[in-house]
Amino acid sequence: IAGDIFPSDYPKHLGNAGIGGRVSVTFTVETNGRVTGCRITRSSGIAELDALTCRLMEQRFVFRPSTDRYGRPIRDKVDWDHDWISPRGG
Repeated sequence: IAGDIFPSDYPKHLGNAGIGGRVSVTFTVETNGRVTGCRITRSSGIAELDALTCRLMEQRFVFRPSTDRYGRPIRDKVDWDHDWISPRGG
């Protein structure tokens, strides 16, 4: 319901070098909707982008939590892909 990774988050030195990639992560959405426990499940091949993806997810993202059959919020695991696309075509 909130949160984004912006083009301005792209590390300038990587963007200038045309370096990018897809990062696959898994994380927990807590009952309050916040992201915790982010971990890389498939690396982009660039450790800096991998770590940045999880850091930004945990800092910025808020999801509508899953609910049990009574409508109460529950923790849930989520898989997510983020594409870091270099402005220079990486």
